[in-house]
Amino acid sequence: MKYSKILISAAVLISIVVSGFNCGKDSSPTPSGEDTYLGTWKWEKSVGGFAGGTITPQTEGYSQTLILAGSRVYQAYRDDLLLRSGSYDVSWGWREWLHDSCYVISYENNPEEQIIRWHADTLELVDMCYDCYWHLYTRAE
Repeated sequence: MKYSKILISAAVLISIVVSGFNCGKDSSPTPSGEDTYLGTWKWEKSVGGFAGGTITPQTEGYSQTLILAGSRVYQAYRDDLLLRSGSYDVSWGWREWLHDSCYVISYENNPEEQIIRWHADTLELVDMCYDCYWHLYTRAE
């Protein structure tokens, strides 16, 4: 029974990620300018994994902050501790994994890319694999 629930949860999550979070031109963000994703972002939650779990600062016992600077430098913090920093790039292009085009952020010294979507007060980062996580950030005040 527990195994069935896990399989159902995984199937639902995969279908949401693959079909519900497409990156095509119809669903791509329409920012007023490229720099609208710049700023300081506070982690609100992450959803994903094989079982489709949700983690938050409250469940994990820490906060995370991501700073995307106009000089193409990023800083990632857990609580007040700098975890990593370096250069980043945001680009639009075809991603074979999704069979679609989307905005992707890539980080210096890290082969992993993430789908990036942004709006006035929210930033979404999606790991590019079937059982990875969708991360939601809100603009820090």
